[in-house]
Amino acid sequence: MVSKSDLERGVEQGIISPDQLNKLASIVAEDGDGNSPQTELSQDALREAEDEAPRFIRSFGDLFIAIGTGFLGAGVMSAVSFLGNTIAAQMAGLVLIWLVAEWLTGYLRISAPSIVLSVLFTGFSAYFMATTLDASRWSNLATYETFMIVSAAALVAAGLFYLRFRLPFALAIVGLTIVGLGFTAIGVISSDFLLSNFRWIIGLGGLSLFSAAMWFDFKDPYRNSTNSDCGFWLHLIAAPMLTHAVLWDSHPAITSLQKAFGTTPVINSWMIIAIFFIFFGIIALIINRRALLVSSLGYVGSVIAYGIWQLNLPSGSATSVVLLVIATLILTFGVGWKPLRRLVFKLMPQGKYLDKLPPAHA
Repeated sequence: MVSKSDLERGVEQGIISPDQLNKLASIVAEDGDGNSPQTELSQDALREAEDEAPRFIRSFGDLFIAIGTGFLGAGVMSAVSFLGNTIAAQMAGLVLIWLVAEWLTGYLRISAPSIVLSVLFTGFSAYFMATTLDASRWSNLATYETFMIVSAAALVAAGLFYLRFRLPFALAIVGLTIVGLGFTAIGVISSDFLLSNFRWIIGLGGLSLFSAAMWFDFKDPYRNSTNSDCGFWLHLIAAPMLTHAVLWDSHPAITSLQKAFGTTPVINSWMIIAIFFIFFGIIALIINRRALLVSSLGYVGSVIAYGIWQLNLPSGSATSVVLLVIATLILTFGVGWKPLRRLVFKLMPQGKYLDKLPPAHA
């Protein structure tokens, strides 16, 4: 009997593709009686698709190694600074981090410290480029031009790390640096245009990352390959950008509601936040991505806190209200996630795009 783990190893070794694994799961789901061993593959795949489990920590040992990797980064930074931030010292530091990545990421395939290494390699590349620009004739560059060069260095570093190790988290850094590079490029052309349209530009960046995440999700509806992890991290960084674009500077909407219903600005702000979070929650339920909600909660909390501050409430009571509201939202979606997904799927028309999403248990 071929088990699900055997087939997953076949995917990792390139014997079969993730799409073929998904089709096998569908065939077993159609032919099995629900109680036979043959349904193990489909049941496990459905369970993983429902649970949305990113694979980046296998045990406490991984976390322990990740902590050591963080100390390695601190040591490299200290040594480079001690040596005067020379180009030779900077290159030596980057080579050391890369060699450790070859061992932990390339050979041992440990995800948690690999995430730390990808951040270190990308961050140090950007920082070393910034210090090099500051110490050279390039120091006369305008701010946005300097940021653009630094962003380009970060993009190259993150791209090299992803192309070499195929680490899903590194792909998220690539997406983030591409958005940053786009911001700075617009700033070089016209800083006034960037500042006056920042809300829409960051919204476009978030929408681009969300689209990329959905591309990976459509390739892996059963969430049993690295495509799922790529989608997870991209959703995680896209959500705050989308939230910012929708909720930032919502005074026109608040004024419109006030004229229509005669309610106070504070009540109107609560209505806007509630409508947004319900809409965002429905999207998260459809695509089965809790990450879309989790990474936006911090921004929603800050908007709620600002609204409470406008009421001139004591800081203690304001904090309590914010925490209670966020806790209620998390518990509601957390406990009722699967029933809510089933309800949403029943209300949606069937089609080829729905078939590309993780199925909801009947």
